[in-house]
Amino acid sequence: MWRIYEDAVQQLDREAQEYVRLHITAELSLEETARRIGVSRSYLRRYGGGRLAALVRDAITRMVLQMTPEDLAGIVHAMDSLGLLNEEEMSRLLCVPVEVVVDSQRGRVDRLQRGGKPVGLCRAG
Repeated sequence: MWRIYEDAVQQLDREAQEYVRLHITAELSLEETARRIGVSRSYLRRYGGGRLAALVRDAITRMVLQMTPEDLAGIVHAMDSLGLLNEEEMSRLLCVPVEVVVDSQRGRVDRLQRGGKPVGLCRAG
């Protein structure tokens, strides 16, 4: 799951990636982060107030929606098999509407019912 978030950060522009690496991951001050990137501290406020989170969410949404149905079903199944998350929580983690998760689960069950390779059933929603 964390790989999705890492890949989403890699889809951001270079400046945003550096901001994440320096300020978020390395926990440098905003002043030091700005100095290392070569911009003003006030310029970096463009990533505050939830804007960085929105950029990452948008990247995750694009990645998840571009997955093959089999890959998405595998991720949903892996999350579901833990028994800790419902469909709404999975959809929030994957940054997609809940219908995408439910449809993915149904597709996996439909393949098994048609005689597909048994890889485990997702919990019915």
